[in-house]
Amino acid sequence: MPSFKVILMKHRPREDHTYPLALRVISYRRSRYIYLSIHLHPDQWDASEQRVLKGHPNAAYINAYIQQKLLETQRLFLDQEIKKRSTTPAELKKRIKHQRNGITFFQFAQ
Repeated sequence: MPSFKVILMKHRPREDHTYPLALRVISYRRSRYIYLSIHLHPDQWDASEQRVLKGHPNAAYINAYIQQKLLETQRLFLDQEIKKRSTTPAELKKRIKHQRNGITFFQFAQ
């Protein structure tokens, strides 16, 4: 069974001294990072709880987004386990990044 954890990537600072959040998936002793497009200061992140602290203006929204991505990743992995297919973290990352909502750009534009 894989492990999923949201971490603040402190080795990749931006110019404004914020760091990206990433979802780490470890399976079969291999890890992959799925970046969540969220950047925070270290004092706004609670590593033990894996949550944004209340001092951030969008803390509730970001925490809900993190939970959604975490559940989505776990669901994709469990779907593959039910189908008896072994899924590597790289395949899981690829499925998450290329997931679509079923409509094309032209359908959305109309």
